[in-house]
Amino acid sequence: MKQYEDEGRLLVIAPDDTCGVTTLKHKQDDIIAFYNKGYKVAEKIITFLNL
Repeated sequence: MKQYEDEGRLLVIAPDDTCGVTTLKHKQDDIIAFYNKGYKVAEKIITFLNL
């Protein structure tokens, strides 16, 4: 997977951290930060697909 990602053949979308969100703790600020981080990372899809 890492090799394909390095070659630009694969795009891995996964959080590098959970921003404090766990299955047991649901603070709204943490969830919003996690959402915003995911939204920003998702922008890489457009670049990867050359749209």
